[in-house]
Amino acid sequence: MFPFLDLHFIKIPMYGLCIVVGGIIGCSLVCLICKKLKKNILDFIIVAAVGIGFSFVFAKLFYIFVTYPINLIPKLIYKMFTDPKNFPMSGGFVFYGGVFGGALGYFVGTKIAKCKFTDFNETLTFLVAFVHSFGRLGCFCAGCCYGIHYNGPFAIRYVNPISPVEPNVGIFPVQLLESALLMIFAITMFILIMKNKKVTIFYYTIYYSIVRFCLEYLRGDVERGKLWIFSTSQWISIFLFVASIICIVVLGIVKRNRKLPANQPADGGQTNALKN
Repeated sequence: MFPFLDLHFIKIPMYGLCIVVGGIIGCSLVCLICKKLKKNILDFIIVAAVGIGFSFVFAKLFYIFVTYPINLIPKLIYKMFTDPKNFPMSGGFVFYGGVFGGALGYFVGTKIAKCKFTDFNETLTFLVAFVHSFGRLGCFCAGCCYGIHYNGPFAIRYVNPISPVEPNVGIFPVQLLESALLMIFAITMFILIMKNKKVTIFYYTIYYSIVRFCLEYLRGDVERGKLWIFSTSQWISIFLFVASIICIVVLGIVKRNRKLPANQPADGGQTNALKN
């Protein structure tokens, strides 16, 4: 376990460091994307800053809701905003909370920057997956989101862990697998964007909902929460997958109708042909 980078005069949490490093590299690549797509980089900075802020707040809120009893939640939320330094379990976050918070922040950010909601769709698709991949490396270092007991190839063992993971027991490296799958997706999206291929954030939500649903069976941490036969994250994955498909279909219908002439019905004139 390597939860902190000890520089003697300061200890830097590896989870936060991985996120920052991923963000710096990702934003550098985003500059290339913005240049390729002729997007305003300053508008992107505004949108990204607001989105990241909302993402962190909602990730913490989701963590509180899935971790603590309902009667303690109002008090903990109040403490989170009024006394963040002494907030218990301050390192805990739930990624899906960050997704929904980031989506809301993205919307607010576009309003502040006075740009279209779709202006940074391609950029967001790449950047979220790229930074998320680095975040899972941080989880691996911190010992959170750990896998099931496993003694096969690539099994890992945490020594003197500060997280709830059992020490000196073979664990499946589910964080590294998820990080690799996310990085493959991010690189694929970057290549497609640079080749002027149209991508959408729904590619990411569909891809990740499937990946996360499957990887939950390889997770061994008990903090995830469970409802009936699925974990909390699996239920959210199902909702995210269905919602993404619905959005793609609805947007496709809207786009198709916009391309039709004003006097032409959406069924391509079949109705009138039947009447004749």
